[in-house]
Amino acid sequence: MNDQFLGEDSCFIDSMKSKLGIDDPFPQELIDGIRDDVVLGVAKEKGVSKDKIEDILSNISIEMKRVPDLEVQGAIVTWILSQLPISLQKLIIEQQKLAIKGVLLQNVDKMDDSALSALAMLVMMSKISKNE
Repeated sequence: MNDQFLGEDSCFIDSMKSKLGIDDPFPQELIDGIRDDVVLGVAKEKGVSKDKIEDILSNISIEMKRVPDLEVQGAIVTWILSQLPISLQKLIIEQQKLAIKGVLLQNVDKMDDSALSALAMLVMMSKISKNE
């Protein structure tokens, strides 16, 4: 976004990102739901043992914690996804987008009126800067 509208101070943007939860992972209940309903559900449907999947998930979690940098973790996840057929990658990405939108909408629903006004102003400024 063009910073000419916000000046040098990025506190406003940081505040909006915080309110929206943009810099946070998914809420734990959503993470647990993805693990239980999606990962374990698909594994069961495909005949893969729950214990095997639990071990894999545990190992991935342990290994990812060894890499403290989030961008490197993202690169690792991207590499893992690249090993899948493109059609499956596309499905996963579409489902991730839906989940992200859902979380953002839940966070918007929790905002007070002044935060909603500020968010609307941020969206308008973003659209103006894109049209330049």
